[in-house]
Amino acid sequence: MLMRSLLLFVAMVTMSFEFAHPKYQTESINDQLKGRWVRQDESYDTLVFAYKTDHTFELRRGYSVNHAKNIPMPRFGLYGYQIMKDSLVIHSMTYSNIKDEKYLFRLKDSHLEIGDFIHGITKVLKFERLKN
Repeated sequence: MLMRSLLLFVAMVTMSFEFAHPKYQTESINDQLKGRWVRQDESYDTLVFAYKTDHTFELRRGYSVNHAKNIPMPRFGLYGYQIMKDSLVIHSMTYSNIKDEKYLFRLKDSHLEIGDFIHGITKVLKFERLKN
């Protein structure tokens, strides 16, 4: 009986600690984001989360066709990010003159929606997790 009460107390303290400290909640979201995500409407855009370290992602652009050959597009950018509820704050690690911006962020299972940080228009980009 004492052991059951102690376990229940520890579980309640842990849950209230995680609720009071959102940093610990976002770490689990970061773990869910790790890996490669391909854009659904234009499958040549790919995001790679935890590219160099946690809290970073790389945007990879697809291919261009030149003289009937697929030429890989150069890497488009490396970004740092922070998750804030339903927003993603993104800052470019490639271009120093671009300021931090906040974009819509939704993650559900293997589907990810982010406000259009690529073109800067009011559109939602939809990505799907690539299986390893």
